[in-house]
Amino acid sequence: IKYNDLTEGANVTIEANVIEDTFDPEYAIDDDESTRWSGIGTYTDEGDWRKLTIDLGAEYEIGMFYFMFQSFQNSYKIMYKTESDEEWQNLITRKAPVDLMDEFVVPKTKARYIMFTTESTGFCSIFELDIYEYNENMKVEEETQSDVNIALGKTATSDNRPENQTYLPEFAIDGDILTR
Repeated sequence: IKYNDLTEGANVTIEANVIEDTFDPEYAIDDDESTRWSGIGTYTDEGDWRKLTIDLGAEYEIGMFYFMFQSFQNSYKIMYKTESDEEWQNLITRKAPVDLMDEFVVPKTKARYIMFTTESTGFCSIFELDIYEYNENMKVEEETQSDVNIALGKTATSDNRPENQTYLPEFAIDGDILTR
């Protein structure tokens, strides 16, 4: 089945900070697996090197993503907005892929803007990012009983309350793999 890759549109734009001019964000969606976008940083860096934002040029119903990473060891989020949304909505949080390729189906979602973001330090480099328009043949993997987080929404406590509010006990069971 051939799906419609929304990143190939003439009105598509992409933005991100880069480590060098040779790793521009456009290379993540240029359909050329020999070019790439790269971001690198630490918690002390200024700027948003961890974010790659795509404007699809119009609203579409999205259904699937494909990533070909050059290097990546972190969990990440995909967020979205419609033309009328003011705030970003979380679409999916993913663990770092084992083999540097990650393809997955998401529930049909209306969006114009897509943001890839990671909150961890380290290096991120993407050869290719494809966003596919929803197709009725796309099947979202159903959660199995073993995938259910039974701690979600419960109370978490710790005898060691950190001074830094970044590492709170409730983050261990909040369902977000980017918090701790």
